[in-house]
Amino acid sequence: QKLVAAHKGKVVVVDIWTTTCGTCVEEFPKFAALQKQFPKDKIALISLNCDYDGIKDKPPEFYRADVTKFLRKQNATFENVMLNIAFIDFLDQVDLSSTPAVLVYRPNGKLAKRFDNDKAEKLEDEFTIKDVKQQIAKLLKK
Repeated sequence: QKLVAAHKGKVVVVDIWTTTCGTCVEEFPKFAALQKQFPKDKIALISLNCDYDGIKDKPPEFYRADVTKFLRKQNATFENVMLNIAFIDFLDQVDLSSTPAVLVYRPNGKLAKRFDNDKAEKLEDEFTIKDVKQQIAKLLKK
């Protein structure tokens, strides 16, 4: 929430993902492409990596090199943060069953739309980056 608040006046888009989620990895380049599709003074992208799963012998730093390598490959020049709490605990905190998820915030910092697949019963029900783009465009028109 602090990162979202730091971008007051912009539409903020937070991608919640893991490197072990096939859909997350497949869709990430489309998320990263949003930085070129919308004006930088109107939108802020934040990627929230959730690879840390709370294993004592594998602290958050254990995952940093692989996550950083992936982000560089995607030209993800926006803010990237990694969880420092166990993924399962984070999911409980935000009432999410799994990744991927994308949160889109209004310029005033209020959540406008949460995209997740918690209620998807079939592949056609899952959200896409196209859905996210439409939400961003809608908010930018207001």
